[in-house]
Amino acid sequence: MENKDWNGSDKNVGSIEEDIKILEDYIELIKKGYCEDCNELCNIYGTPTYPAKKISKALEHLIKAYKELEEKIRQFYNGEIYTAKQLKQLEENQNKYFINKEVIKEKLEELREQYKIALEENSIKAFILKCQIEILEKLLEGK
Repeated sequence: MENKDWNGSDKNVGSIEEDIKILEDYIELIKKGYCEDCNELCNIYGTPTYPAKKISKALEHLIKAYKELEEKIRQFYNGEIYTAKQLKQLEENQNKYFINKEVIKEKLEELREQYKIALEENSIKAFILKCQIEILEKLLEGK
């Protein structure tokens, strides 16, 4: 059985905050001149608070988290992922600035029916309707 939690993280590794605390404590010991490396720290304390294995796991965890964050930032700036606010704005803009093709097709059918009637009546309205139909057809073609 793997030693992973629901999101794939190693259960033996603490949270980012815990890992940072471990490393900050270790750095403080180094600054105070207690040791230069993990082995020396282990010799000083006998049963150290932070054995080399724990410090190593903390570093690995932080590096992994950093790389994941770096990848998310890259994806965000490349437009591969969006915030909820951006998605809402996109949807609003689509509704505001884009016309659904089905709506155009329905309007075209309606105008074509009106055009047939206007042609039979020999009215100027037929010319206007014909222009509207041509414009909508070009819009559908993407021109």
